[in-house]
Amino acid sequence: MIIFNDSKFGPVSKYSGAHVYLVLDTLVRKGTCSRGSLSEELGIGEGSTRNLLKIMRGWRMVSVSRAGASVTAEGEEVYRDIPIRLVDGVEVPGRGHMAGAVVVGGADRFTDGYAQRDMAIRSGAEEAFAFALREGVLLKMDACLEGADKDAVQEAVEAARMEEGDLLILVVAKDMRSARTSATAVGTDMA
Repeated sequence: MIIFNDSKFGPVSKYSGAHVYLVLDTLVRKGTCSRGSLSEELGIGEGSTRNLLKIMRGWRMVSVSRAGASVTAEGEEVYRDIPIRLVDGVEVPGRGHMAGAVVVGGADRFTDGYAQRDMAIRSGAEEAFAFALREGVLLKMDACLEGADKDAVQEAVEAARMEEGDLLILVVAKDMRSARTSATAVGTDMA
């Protein structure tokens, strides 16, 4: 989902809700960060990162100084209000990296998990799995778990610490950054 398309002077810069969330998440977790380290974390160029920070500064979510970018009180409030919690990634031997996003209270949007899987694939994932916790029962998309590294999936589900009504998206991609971005893209879309 592209939410910006800024082509005022040169190449088109594209940002998604996932990038906005990942900037806030990174700044909340790490504190002040340089544009270069944010660019690396997001997987977009420094120019695009600069433009994204300029937009977010206009929204009063971040402040930018010579030391780098930091989250403002308003940005931290927005971050805390977004019902997403990222799940730390793990390496899946021979397959890539797995990361996840818990959408707090998102279980009512789960039908069979295929819509979430397809969304993840469109945003760069190799594989994706969806789980929902409803009435104490963990609903999952069994057909898509065939051939999956069940130990890695089980480890990630346990690490997610899901609560009643939560939706979990697990994504496998070639590298950790792509997995985090794809899981976040699905999470922000489902939130």
